[in-house]
Amino acid sequence: MRYDGTTFTNVTNKEGLRRYRAFSLLEDHQENIWLGTTGAGLYRYDGSTYTNFTTKDGLVDNVILSMMQDSDNNIWFGAMGVTKYDGTTFTSFTKEDGFTSSDVNSISQAPDGSIWFGTRGALFHYDGETFVNFTEEQGLNITRNSYIPTLIDRKGHLWFSGANGIYHYDGEKVRHLFQPTSFSLMEDSHGNIWFSGGKLKGQDLKPGTSVLNRFDPAAGLENILAAREQIEVKAGAIFGLTEDKDGNIWFGTGRGIGRIDGDTVQYY
Repeated sequence: MRYDGTTFTNVTNKEGLRRYRAFSLLEDHQENIWLGTTGAGLYRYDGSTYTNFTTKDGLVDNVILSMMQDSDNNIWFGAMGVTKYDGTTFTSFTKEDGFTSSDVNSISQAPDGSIWFGTRGALFHYDGETFVNFTEEQGLNITRNSYIPTLIDRKGHLWFSGANGIYHYDGEKVRHLFQPTSFSLMEDSHGNIWFSGGKLKGQDLKPGTSVLNRFDPAAGLENILAAREQIEVKAGAIFGLTEDKDGNIWFGTGRGIGRIDGDTVQYY
């Protein structure tokens, strides 16, 4: 779907794209739009034409769950394994390369150039040569089938979450900050960390609702429960968060999307 501020357009129908769910999106540094699907591989939109890429072109899988462009302009695609695209060639990494997990749900790059991959039940770190299972190395008890979002904040610190809550890693110590399940993470333009999960302070959630939390790390990581601001939203689960150029926060749910403009929540 494309939204121009007024109208939602179903691009799949209009352009005749293969009818698979679009699961991930990326705008690269050349302003191409990449769309990852759940069976049709990738589409790249250059402003006029949609080009399809699949396993025949070198993708590790035709289910693309996540994407990220690194500081060297390579684009990484997460699936049942990982594929790197250097602008010409697709190179895939699997268990033979040490990447022994599946369902790569998130990809983030640290200031030192290394890359973090949140997978189903594990977090992997890649230094440019070797893949290391970080959760196993740290002895973390991550639920086997948990979806793991990752975030590198402006300090270069790693945040990751999932069925076991939220963790923070500053390069030296891993801290478990938040116990409830949290499947969405984002840092906004003010440095606040947004995450889903938990209950409203002092009250139970209404059926069919979830909580979005906004936390300023300046309040101290040990105060995340007390210092977070909470917004109750109409969603059984929140699957994605992003901030637009006007500072509005958009979130995806199983029943549509929502936009937060200050204290106002609007649903589509």
